[in-house]
Amino acid sequence: MEQALKKQRFGVRKIEDIWTVGKVINWTQGYLKKKGLDNPRNTTEKLMEMTLDMDKTHLYINWKKDMEPKQLSTFKQLLNRVVEGEPVAYITGVERFFSYEFLVNKDVLIPRQETEELVEWVVKDNRDKKDLTIADIGTGSGVIAITLAKLLPDVKLIATDTQQACLDVAVQNAQKHSVEDRIGFLKGSLLEPLRGYLREIDVIVANPPYISKQDMDRMDASVINHEPHHALFADNDGLAFYQAIAKNLDVLKGKTLYLETGFNQKEALEALFGDKIEEYRKDMNGNWRLLKLKISP
Repeated sequence: MEQALKKQRFGVRKIEDIWTVGKVINWTQGYLKKKGLDNPRNTTEKLMEMTLDMDKTHLYINWKKDMEPKQLSTFKQLLNRVVEGEPVAYITGVERFFSYEFLVNKDVLIPRQETEELVEWVVKDNRDKKDLTIADIGTGSGVIAITLAKLLPDVKLIATDTQQACLDVAVQNAQKHSVEDRIGFLKGSLLEPLRGYLREIDVIVANPPYISKQDMDRMDASVINHEPHHALFADNDGLAFYQAIAKNLDVLKGKTLYLETGFNQKEALEALFGDKIEEYRKDMNGNWRLLKLKISP
């Protein structure tokens, strides 16, 4: 690609140096695969969608179309950012969760598939219930609350976060998906912003920070260097959020909690919550990551 760009710059463009959309996609996929990056095809397509301002379907409609030098230059800049470790979601500014597209930036965590499994569990358990209020603690980009609003149209929701920058993104996403009138956004930590609403809340769901700060060195560099640490790391071996919940069980009576957890925290959380645990589930990778608590009235 570099040689082709140089030849185009000096007006010497041979037929074998013409870069079509399809040729660039195929070349880049192979290049990223050699670099050891995950999902090279998907990453390549997302960069091309951004470069050409078109969706995936139109990429393939334009598969044999020549790319202009300016487009190639833009694509190369985006590709360099990926190779240097920047997550593609932060480059494109969007990420999919379920079938929905969400705005993301470096203030919010990039949503993961394990969290989709948590949301699926909440939906399955509560799809037939009426007059339900669900609180999403630590909403980040709002993917949990907004997806629940889309999939459970009769449910009321409250979403909280400690960071105003996160709430700003979440509100934008709620507006994007036309559910802003069904979600109340509150700023604050843990249960503090919910104090005046606890009586009406039936379900609490959370994907809290749960990674021990001692494990930071084991994390992928792209995560450490780019994603917000406040959404990843917690004190007390990553257990700080759960310990705070355990200390407030008296105000959570009659409620059900669905929590995402660290893969190595099962024993500690079983000791912490005891018979309050209704079910502990493995994720699609076979790790213990999804916890359901039932707090007796």
